[in-house]
Amino acid sequence: KAHLDRLVRHASGQRRSGAVLVAFFPGFARLVQELGPASEDVLYQQVESRLQTHLRGTDAITRRESGELAVAMSDGGRPQAEALARRLVDALSNAPLSVGARHEVLSANVGVALYPADAEDGDTLLTCATDALHHAHTTDGVYFHQPLTCVRCEFQRFFGGIVGEGA
Repeated sequence: KAHLDRLVRHASGQRRSGAVLVAFFPGFARLVQELGPASEDVLYQQVESRLQTHLRGTDAITRRESGELAVAMSDGGRPQAEALARRLVDALSNAPLSVGARHEVLSANVGVALYPADAEDGDTLLTCATDALHHAHTTDGVYFHQPLTCVRCEFQRFFGGIVGEGA
């Protein structure tokens, strides 16, 4: 969350655009289940290392749920976000990850939300990117948030501070 908040402050203060990308690796959970819980950190380290080579110094990557990462891209619009998403997909599909004697190639799906077009706060950007991720498997692995199809994102955008207060 801190990375997302920094992204929004940085982009807003400099009147620039940015993006949040949420990447999911479909075979990740299965692989961890087959290899055991200790393999999860080893796999994440390899994925993060591979993806880090495609990020700039101002971008940030963080783990989310099992088999999922979020990337905050702090400067650039849709063309830059799409290029980064495609590089992330390619980075995993071009070479196997290794745990012990096991070598597996993982695929990736990436959902993308743009700042400020899709949302102007970190939580809603993450919600929008996650929604886009749910559609990415039906495309070539990269899907951009579509505001008209995401009721949850629109609800959060308009009522974000109200929902969940006091709970």
